[in-house]
Amino acid sequence: MDGWQLPYFNYFAPTTPDFVAYFFRAPPMPLLQNVYLMPFDVTSWHCILLCMGVAIILLSVVVLLNKWINVHSEGAFIVDIFMLVTSMLLQRSWTFQIKGVAGRIAIAALSISFMILFTFYSACIIIFLQKTSNTIQTFSQIYSLNYGVGAANVSYSRYYFTVPNNEGADEHWRSIIYRERISKSPDKFFLAHEEGIERVRRGHFTYHLQATVAHFIMSKTFTNQEICSIRKLPGIYGTTNPYLATNKNASHTKHYKIGFLRLFETGVHKRLLRRLFMKMPKCEGHFINYNEIGLQETSFIFETFSVGVGLSFVIFLIEFSLHQYKRSSAYFKLLRKINFVQPYTE
Repeated sequence: MDGWQLPYFNYFAPTTPDFVAYFFRAPPMPLLQNVYLMPFDVTSWHCILLCMGVAIILLSVVVLLNKWINVHSEGAFIVDIFMLVTSMLLQRSWTFQIKGVAGRIAIAALSISFMILFTFYSACIIIFLQKTSNTIQTFSQIYSLNYGVGAANVSYSRYYFTVPNNEGADEHWRSIIYRERISKSPDKFFLAHEEGIERVRRGHFTYHLQATVAHFIMSKTFTNQEICSIRKLPGIYGTTNPYLATNKNASHTKHYKIGFLRLFETGVHKRLLRRLFMKMPKCEGHFINYNEIGLQETSFIFETFSVGVGLSFVIFLIEFSLHQYKRSSAYFKLLRKINFVQPYTE
């Protein structure tokens, strides 16, 4: 309704509590966050690194004391001690062993502590890999994840998505959706209710429709696990409940107001709404969402592997270059020693 018409109408009672929204299934948490860093907060990670540093220093001191007490005892490089501590943290074995009672007590304490850390970390990773994310709060986040977008094939949806307007609709996203989705294939965008909700159930798709219709279809076709993963976002236009309106100077407006107030007070209006408009099906208790682990969930592992292999290759090239330089220098000195190469003198 245009602004110039508002002074001539009187809004006296709401009709229905229904609204229009985007419905979608929440994506897995690994799609949006790095779950391999989530089991501990930043402070905990810093404490773990600090414990590793203290353990390396402590074990180095123990090895040096053993070497000082017993000259024939085996020494160790700092790299060996670092790999020993890292292996204990990852619950793996290492060939280097520290002898002596003090060293073995330190190793036992570190092994128990790191075992508890590793168990807690593994349990949290399993939970996070199967958990859905609740961080999506705007339509721009959905669109950035390259979700499919569709709308109910009804007259008001076609009007709001295809006709430019500034009356309550989000013109920015309407123009983007029209340019990138509707103009290319309108038949794939405007879908029947059953088809749109079915695509939502399969995942990676968001569907714009009336809430009570979505609730009814979900209650018939969705499992409890799928219902628990459903999320909503505000629709392309406002969600204000519609009101009944009459002429501002109409004589029967007062009678309408009294009649609707009586319906509200006696509960008749609420009882009819419960019969006609269905609420969102409840998520019954906790559930376990068994998802396949794909490349998206394991990308951090491959990135870590690639960085480690690349770093080791760079260090290998540096070591090889230093070895070749030392070898060539030694060879040159040998040639000079046997007078095969004479130094230049004026």
